[in-house]
Order: sequence, then structure tokens, then C-alpha cells
Amino acid sequence: MENTKLKSAISRIMSDLVKLDDLITASELEFLDDVFRKYGVTDQDRKMGFYMTLSEAVDILSGQSQRFCREFYDLMEEGSKADGLCSRPEALLLMSFACSCGISDKGKGRVYSFESKGIPLHRDQLIYVSREDRVDYSPLSDGELYEDINNIARLAGFELVYVPRIARHFNTYDNTEILRKVLTLVRPTLDRSEDELIRQLRAMTPYKFYTNILERRMKMSLDLTDSPCWLIKLGGSQVAGVEYSNFFLLTIDWNHMKRQLKSFMSELLLMQPEHMVAVSTVEEDANNFRYGGFIKSILDMISLGTEDRWDIVIRLRGCKEFHDGDGKEQRAAVTIRRGEEEWPLIVPDRDAAFYILVLCATADNPSGVLLHRELEQGCRTQRQYEEIYRNLSVRDESGCPDICFSETRRPIKSRITKLIQKHDYLTEKDLYQLSASQHRLFVVLNPSNVVVCSKQDKKVVERPLKESALYSSVSSIKCTE
Repeated sequence: MENTKLKSAISRIMSDLVKLDDLITASELEFLDDVFRKYGVTDQDRKMGFYMTLSEAVDILSGQSQRFCREFYDLMEEGSKADGLCSRPEALLLMSFACSCGISDKGKGRVYSFESKGIPLHRDQLIYVSREDRVDYSPLSDGELYEDINNIARLAGFELVYVPRIARHFNTYDNTEILRKVLTLVRPTLDRSEDELIRQLRAMTPYKFYTNILERRMKMSLDLTDSPCWLIKLGGSQVAGVEYSNFFLLTIDWNHMKRQLKSFMSELLLMQPEHMVAVSTVEEDANNFRYGGFIKSILDMISLGTEDRWDIVIRLRGCKEFHDGDGKEQRAAVTIRRGEEEWPLIVPDRDAAFYILVLCATADNPSGVLLHRELEQGCRTQRQYEEIYRNLSVRDESGCPDICFSETRRPIKSRITKLIQKHDYLTEKDLYQLSASQHRLFVVLNPSNVVVCSKQDKKVVERPLKESALYSSVSSIKCTE
């Protein structure tokens, strides 16, 4: 075998597998030596594997033939039993590898690795994650199906985590004073009021949990474009001396959710020896608050001292509605968002299209967009502006003003400047303002803080600006003769 990356990936996966149950035996070390000899893994390959995450390693293996992956899976299975038994963490890694490589009938999946940094999620949690903001859109909104799924998870030793149920828990627990004291106990140095956090917990949806907690606070970016998924923690790895947490994301079979999960859990249980499942018998009442399991996890995540990021949100046609910081429904094409709070930044679509044009140009070139009627570039800029307007409004873009004329452009820029300036909550307004330099306009804010919301198959999908279809279509426009 000549592929150095492949051999390093083999080293990472096998090494992590052996260490998963916190017990390394002589028979496992001997097995590792046999595997490394089989694939020609050298000491240098093993050193390179130390700098590779488990996610990167599995991705490399998944690019090999199915025959190769099945052969390697069989070796992993043999290695998991080298010490006499296959533990729960080892069985989960085996199944996640098989799903990631397409050699399992339990569904499609992928392994993710993130720097731990105190991620308070646990191996015994089965977490429903989705970008869908409508709770009634989820199959689990059906109480009977939820109970069936919950029983399947519980009997396999998992705590089912469905965020709307957690929100319901906080809504039905009406002793707000106890909640305030619990939050203060968890994090005495909170920079936000306890009432604000309680409101956020009670309004939590799968979409808000993913975007505000996992993606922004925990820095866990997952591919959730196709369907809701199950998220399971696999364990940890040391990558170049840094602790990483590994997770498995299993895409949910929308039409056969119950059957798929039952099949997955049944195979998981067959791979390991009989085990005991501990069920909590602690009851909650008006004077007691159950602080454990995922309730503890989400309180720990929300109470982390991480500063909420300020983002510019571009809301395309069809998804301009949002709830502002006061909980009122608003409608705008460009908003400012911090954590779960969001405010309209620019309301008229023509002005919003101009601001977005500058954002796209700044993302492409820090010096921004060139605006000059005499230059050939001017025709391209106008066409880009019209393309953006078409994505925002149902109106005909033929009525768009010619922004290359200064007498047209200046009033738009002036309105945008005044709108941004009047927002008292913005502490660094200069980051969002349009700055000018020699016929160019640019925005200081880092383009990574700009996201685009669009509607796909009745779902609101959010992507970074440079990964969005809007940015691609605008960037691809050329000058006409």
C-alpha cells in the first residue's frame, strides 16, 4: 500500500478503537501490530495519524472501494473483541464506520470531530437535530411515535433528546423562582438575566438548538441540509495533543423512523454483551428541579461564558419573517442577529439589495465593489444588483435604479447609514456601515459573520455567505459588451 494518508487514517482509526474502552491489553497491542504489518503502516504513518482527526480518517477510508471497507470493518470487529468483548463505545464506532462507508443497511451517516472545549454532551444521549424551525413539521410531534422512539432508545440504554420536549418541560415547570436560582447556581457570573434565559429555554426548537447552541456556542457545524438526524457521541481522541470529541450523525429515514432506529439499536445490542440500563426514579415537584441528563447538558451549554456572535442575516424571498428581540414578528431582507435575538437592519428591498451587493463584493475582495459609470465594470455591478433584488422581491427587477449613477447611489447609502446608526444595541456600528474609498464601497465586518437564509423544499436553510447559491450566482455574472 503506497497511500500515506490512507495508512495514517488506518493508524488513527485502529488506535482510537483500541483506546475506546479505557483498557489496553497485550492482545490488543499484538492485534495492532498485525494490522499495521498487513497494511504496511510505518512509524512515520503513525506519527502523521496523530495529527489527523477521527473524522478525517473515516472520510479517507469511505473513499475506498466497498470491498476494502468491508475487509477493514471485519478487522475492526476482530480488534474490538481482542480483549474478550466488544464494549458499547467500540460497537458504536463500528456501526458509525459502516454507515459512513455505505456498507450498512442501517442508514447513511458521517463521523464528526470537534475540539472538546467542554462540550457537555454524553455517550448515552440520542439527540434529534434538525434545521427545521416548525415543531409540527417533525414526525416526533406525534405523541405516540415519540413514545415508541423513546422506548426503543431507553431499552438500548440511551436518553432520547427531543428539544421541543425539553422546552415543554421548562414551560410546564411553573416555579420560575426555583428556575432562577438553579441558573444562578449553575453559572453565578451570567451576563444575562435569568428571566431571559428561561424565556430562551421555553422557546427552544430543534432549529434554535442547532444554530444557537451547537453551531454557534459549541462550534459544532453539521451537514443537516437533507433531513433531520440522530446525533450520538462516540468518545474522544487526542489530536496533536489537543482533546477532540467525536460524534456520529445518522440521517433519519423520514418514512421509516421507528423501524430504522429499532434496527440500528438491535444490531448495536447484539454486538456487545448484556448490560444493565439505569432508569432514574427521581421525581420532580414544585419544590424540586430535576438536574441531570440532557437537562444538565443544555443548562451547561447555555450558561457557558462564550460571547454571542453578531451576524448579518440575509433573508431571501420566502423567509423574511422572523421574531425580533422582543418576540414580535418582523419582516426584513437584512437583519442583525446576536444569539437568539434578531433585529431588522434594512427594510426596503432596493436598499437591502444594494447593501447585500457590497457584502458579496467585500467577501470576494476586501476592497469592496467598484462603482463608476464610465468603467466597463459598471455594467456587471448593475446586473449583480438586479440579480440580488430578484432573490429578495417578487417585483420585476427592470424597475431597479441604476446604482452606478452617484445621484441614485448616494440616497441609498445615506438611508442605510442612518438606519444602522439609529440601532442602539449595536456596540460597534462601524463594522456594519458602508465605507468608501476611491469609487469603492466595502463593509469592515468579516464575511464569515454573514449568513444567507433561503427556502428549499419548504425548509429554511441557512448557509455561510460564500457557500450560498446567492453568492455563486452573483459572482458568476460577467460584463456584457
